[in-house]
Amino acid sequence: MSDACHTTGRAAGFAAVLRGREFRLLWLADAQSLLGDQLARVALSVLVYDRTRSGLLTAAVYALTFLPALFGSVLLGPLADRLPRRALLVGGDVLHAVLLAVKALPPLPVAVLAGLLVLVVLVGTPCKAAATALVVDLLATQDYPVGLGLRAATVQAAQLAGFAVGGVAVATIGAHGALGLNAATFLISAVLIRFGLRVRPPAAAPARSECCWPLAPQGCRVLDGAEDLLRRLGEAGVMLGVISGAMEGAARTKMAPGKLNRYFVFGSYGSDSPDRTEVTRLAIAKAGRLHGQDLAPEEVYVVGDTPLDITSAHAASATAIGLASGHYDAEQLQNEHPEHVLGSLTNPFPGLPTAT
Repeated sequence: MSDACHTTGRAAGFAAVLRGREFRLLWLADAQSLLGDQLARVALSVLVYDRTRSGLLTAAVYALTFLPALFGSVLLGPLADRLPRRALLVGGDVLHAVLLAVKALPPLPVAVLAGLLVLVVLVGTPCKAAATALVVDLLATQDYPVGLGLRAATVQAAQLAGFAVGGVAVATIGAHGALGLNAATFLISAVLIRFGLRVRPPAAAPARSECCWPLAPQGCRVLDGAEDLLRRLGEAGVMLGVISGAMEGAARTKMAPGKLNRYFVFGSYGSDSPDRTEVTRLAIAKAGRLHGQDLAPEEVYVVGDTPLDITSAHAASATAIGLASGHYDAEQLQNEHPEHVLGSLTNPFPGLPTAT
């Protein structure tokens, strides 16, 4: 159990959420490395302009500090669910420090600096996803929006302060020294997270029968009977949706290799709420809006392979169907009293003509 304060009532303020030791250390690690990143942006811009005297090239290199994250979030974001988040953050910080230390070595060609910059940004994308996801574990549900608000405010403050501090730092210790200082901030972050946060298992450890893309795309395969069942449900007029604790992009990305996205017309995700029951309720509400009317509980079937899926379905007044696909066996799922348990998706699906 985390050191979050599990209380009910009004959400705490910034000072209150920072009293939690793990959240405070995660926030501190983020804050000082964010400041270092802004410092590095200033230093890199100075280096590129000093060597090329081109405002266009300088602007292009500065854009590289943001653009690769658009692709990295899709390709690498699922790692935040597949790997232990503390290990991912520590490893990412150490790799950041190494890449930044190499950038600080004079003199490197501008093309090499740009390539290293792309790698730095790509490494950061799963780490940012993991840090955001960790906030759910570290704070109580009612404090989660406050924690996210503090993190967002810190990003904005670091961006503003970073330009001023970066200018002073580059003028004082030079651009290469500023890049070296940024590398040091990631080493500090790695130490804070390694010794300040406890170990937690991956949010979604891959089962033997599941697709584990992108870690091993060549080994991806869809659960036996999944596509046939989805096709038959669709032909029966059943509206299909996704409920996932992951971000929408990550959830859709996981299904892409099996070409399963085409079967689902709506969904609710961890980006909608940190609470799985609320995610389930939101999905049911979306289905109702698409139907044009509220759905009765017996019309809603939630299929899941974990006890949390079953308890969330019941909390949302839906019919729960457990799937013993490898995470948990049938006996473990039965402990949560689902209405049905399937050994696999090749088993007869309960209420196929009327399930929604």
